[in-house]
Amino acid sequence: MSIPAGSYIIRSLNNDYVLHRSTTGHIETCERDEEAMQEVMYQITHIASGEMLSGDPVVKTADDSGTLTAMWQFRRKDVGKDGGEYYNIVNGSGHGINVSGGVSVRKQESANPCQIFELIIPVTAIPCGWHQIQNVATGYILSHTYCTSPPQLISQALPPQFPSNYGESWGTQWAFIHANELVGKLEYRKRKYFVKNRLTSGHLQIKRTGTVACIKNRSAAGLCELDLDHDQNWQIKMNHPRTRRLLEQHIQTTAAGGSVAVAKSKQADPRRSWNFVPMRNVDAAVTQ
Repeated sequence: MSIPAGSYIIRSLNNDYVLHRSTTGHIETCERDEEAMQEVMYQITHIASGEMLSGDPVVKTADDSGTLTAMWQFRRKDVGKDGGEYYNIVNGSGHGINVSGGVSVRKQESANPCQIFELIIPVTAIPCGWHQIQNVATGYILSHTYCTSPPQLISQALPPQFPSNYGESWGTQWAFIHANELVGKLEYRKRKYFVKNRLTSGHLQIKRTGTVACIKNRSAAGLCELDLDHDQNWQIKMNHPRTRRLLEQHIQTTAAGGSVAVAKSKQADPRRSWNFVPMRNVDAAVTQ
């Protein structure tokens, strides 16, 4: 039997008490009371590098998965009458992010504007955050589940089974990372992107044969351009040595029942056009 991913309260059959972490760090049992539970903690991950925000005492990004300095709470603060939502961002060690004289963490929580933050949605022509890449002609979803295997197009169960924060859905989630974020601000890399998978951290890359791989190491072969076709659907132009070839869903099937992803032509075709579906839209369709 497998336990579905999620957050749980652990309750004893003996007396219906639940396990609880006290403020001193000891584990004890107490009556169930969700209102008294500590706020949910989050890892704040930089999409391009995959590193997590950590603070002790300097705020930086690092591979600090699971440490208290890399787990954060967003504590709501009422600081104005403009209707906005503002937060102190405090890590598991009790230190809050502060932007006075650089970015650091301080022990005390404060209403000082240097320790108050809001969450805003990026404004960009290229979709920001995690998306599903859906083929216009077939509705199939681009997926990558094993580092040693190529990406494939799969038929997604409707409605989706898992929301975007569940690892079971990460193989179908992709982000478009501007090349400047990773390889320097060089003139010829303008409008170039890496297409990164959330589960494997692999990047789409074209081979000389026109087949498409998904490789963790980034190279010039993984640089893509994003354009629109005449129906306002996206085209993903792969960086082939001789010409820009469009990512497409091939008619060839894989052993797992999906379809092969290739880039062998630059002619417009519905099989070479894509919808970028924000994960918030996918989450709205998940059966709870």
